[in-house]
Amino acid sequence: MRSAVQNQWWASIEGQTALVMMRGTTKLTASTCPTNGKWLERFMFGFHKRVGDESCPDLAISIEVMVALMERFDRLWMLAGEDRNRQEKVLFPASFSLAVYVGGLWGEEVPPMDLFLMVKHFAEGINHPKYPHVVMSLRGRFKNEISELDHLKPLATKTKSGLKVRVWFERMLVWYNQKGIVCGPVFWVERGNRV
Repeated sequence: MRSAVQNQWWASIEGQTALVMMRGTTKLTASTCPTNGKWLERFMFGFHKRVGDESCPDLAISIEVMVALMERFDRLWMLAGEDRNRQEKVLFPASFSLAVYVGGLWGEEVPPMDLFLMVKHFAEGINHPKYPHVVMSLRGRFKNEISELDHLKPLATKTKSGLKVRVWFERMLVWYNQKGIVCGPVFWVERGNRV
């Protein structure tokens, strides 16, 4: 709607009388087009908000929502039974969600999780004499680091709110072991490349 009105206005005689200010390659246009006004801006914002287009990606997921999500994943896992395809469809979204939430990382930092390092350090973390934990292993360069490639992040085996980190990471490692895969990225696409 807005673009149609704006295109019609720019094609009209009124649109040709707009004031253009230039400096080098930068152009600023002073316009009386009604689509550039404050009223239409607020109207469009309200319209998009009411139809569900406006999202607030910076809002955190509450612990209640995360617990409910993981309970749903648990039910889906039980329904999957021994069907490896159905297990895969539940296992990887659940593991990814848990790693991002409990690990306190952004979504793009989790795909470098490395299977070999996870297997190598899993028993060591679980069997720690004083503080049993799950080791989330990342491999690769990120956060402007130059020489360090391996990042080992300790996570609680089970959070106070009931998120079962150990259970889901163990399921993931068992799933890979049954498939005979011992190294490579944890999260991968069908061709075997990291997500």
